[in-house]
Amino acid sequence: MRLRRMVLYKAKALGELPKDMLRYDTAFVSDKFPGVVAFCQFQSKFGINPGVPTTGRWQSFCVKLELLSADECLAISPSDMTKFYTYQHPVTGHVTDYGEYEKIPLERYMEAKDWREVQVKK
Repeated sequence: MRLRRMVLYKAKALGELPKDMLRYDTAFVSDKFPGVVAFCQFQSKFGINPGVPTTGRWQSFCVKLELLSADECLAISPSDMTKFYTYQHPVTGHVTDYGEYEKIPLERYMEAKDWREVQVKK
């Protein structure tokens, strides 16, 4: 899939960012930049995913999102972006394990032709 756009936000949460929110919005985080969340817009043969946060859902998890300033964005180099990841539920056959999460690197999304190639299969 082709990465069309990436918007960086600062997430202010009471605790750890909810993995399910990252999965739901296909948002990416990095251990090197705690609190920074990247919302990516990908284009595949099936169309374009929105690449924007579902703000109401994030607020329901007590997470406030603010756009990063230009200076804060410039501090993140393109090589740092390879260290960003999101989460997905693994799939065994046609059964999704909703109790488990697997880390998926941003690079895997960019190398895939469509979202089905990114799914974690056991």
